[in-house]
Amino acid sequence: MSKNTIAAKKIQEKISKAIADNKNILSAEFFIEDGSVQEEQRLRCNWSVRYKADYLGWKKDLANTAESQELWADFGKLTAKIRLAALVARRTAYHNNMINERTKTGPAHREEARAEFLLKNGREFLAAVKTALGKKKIKEFSGKVAEIQEKQKRLLSAMRKSNAEYMAEKKQAKAEQRELDARCLASGIFWNASRDAIKDYFQPPFEKNHLADVSEKWRAALYVECKSSSWKSTSGWRHKLVGTGRGYLCGIDDNGDEWGHVVDLPLDIDQYGNKSLDAKVEDAMALLFDVSASKLERCHRQGDLLFRPCSIIKQTKIVCAHCGEHKDRHLETAFGLACYDDPNCLFGTYSEQVIKPPHLETEKEWRVRESHVIKATSLRHNGKYFSSEEDIQVEHTSHQTVVLPAGEWCLHTINGVDAD
Repeated sequence: MSKNTIAAKKIQEKISKAIADNKNILSAEFFIEDGSVQEEQRLRCNWSVRYKADYLGWKKDLANTAESQELWADFGKLTAKIRLAALVARRTAYHNNMINERTKTGPAHREEARAEFLLKNGREFLAAVKTALGKKKIKEFSGKVAEIQEKQKRLLSAMRKSNAEYMAEKKQAKAEQRELDARCLASGIFWNASRDAIKDYFQPPFEKNHLADVSEKWRAALYVECKSSSWKSTSGWRHKLVGTGRGYLCGIDDNGDEWGHVVDLPLDIDQYGNKSLDAKVEDAMALLFDVSASKLERCHRQGDLLFRPCSIIKQTKIVCAHCGEHKDRHLETAFGLACYDDPNCLFGTYSEQVIKPPHLETEKEWRVRESHVIKATSLRHNGKYFSSEEDIQVEHTSHQTVVLPAGEWCLHTINGVDAD
């Protein structure tokens, strides 16, 4: 064993002792990495000596405004100054030497080179530790930290004030929102309440549900029934809620009546995305009243009755029972007459249907139900259609009166009506 090898072993012991004995004052590190290959010796030494400082703790910025962000940024800069002041010395040294390990003298030369590398960097490390332990150096570092932390204390006061004001405003906003939710639900104008309040108020008959949509026009909310879905992805098991296709349309009418109906929605089957939860109140209303969703915009509702503007036929029409088109709109095929515009009428399934114009009786007042009365001076109606040359009034014992413009209208009702 060479002289340098023995000296390297001793200095390694000194380094370990210096780190252990001063661990309460210093954060010291010393290590050598050996990344040698057969033909070349590659050594790297990393060492650092730092003072252990007591850093002031702080909470995250809750307000996240421009003013508060500036406070947190200033505090972070002062913390960085303490870290910089705490650093006594730091080195990274490299040693590359073309010494082949497979030669006869290769291992011995490598051991000698490693010992010299350790001696050189070990002495620098021990010198840095000795400097750091000097009373004057420690006193200088403590004074600098005290000066910086005095500035941080003033900032901490402003930072706590910022967070406290934010939490007070947030608490006040929650209280105001609860009051608004209570007023909205009490008055029946529930669509102005928060989604959480709406979700908590109505009780859909589903174990798992999702509030899909709220409509002011129809005074209604739509819930979609959900079920749990799990699948294995590249990142592990995933879990989410998907729609089953059933929905619960509910609301509060202008007369305070709370109502609800279960509907079967034509939702997409989507186990991985959210398409099975995408539904609108208009989709459920169209199914409930058996009317096209595209025609709902011009419709009016009063309770369980829906009034749709239409054109009442004036003369007998002969159309296809499947596609509703005239016979001339069909093509002659080997199977018979077919309509390529409608999938129900592709293979010669033309079937003649005679539609006669409805007979409308003249009556100034039509009592649709016990509580619904339609009135107009020139009112004409049958069981479904009605028209008038003047505005039409639809009165109810508790609902607001609905005024329909003069014209022709179709009446749609819900099967299984309630007391309304």
